[in-house]
Amino acid sequence: MSDAVLFDARDDGIAVITLNRPEARNALGKDIRAGLFAAWDRFERDAALRVAILTGAGEKAFCAGGDLKEMTELRLTVPPRDMFRFQATILISPNPLSRRSMVWPLRAAG
Repeated sequence: MSDAVLFDARDDGIAVITLNRPEARNALGKDIRAGLFAAWDRFERDAALRVAILTGAGEKAFCAGGDLKEMTELRLTVPPRDMFRFQATILISPNPLSRRSMVWPLRAAG
């Protein structure tokens, strides 16, 4: 897992996943997307973890959304396909191969 996403597995069964690109307002660039896939996989594989908290580093934003700078550099006119795969896997439907079904309430706090 890269430094763009930090994973802290605590002894109390809580995993704290931190988007760590505050200079880019934690925009969902390739490094963040890859880090989120790795973090989710790690969370799913550790039976001792029961709760995942997703947070963002920095003072300005939890997550700005898609990385517009990356999209411009790659000349993309729509978000990358792997961004939708992440949303479908984690936010929309539970993974059918998962050891547990989850509904994630999301809240961003400033």
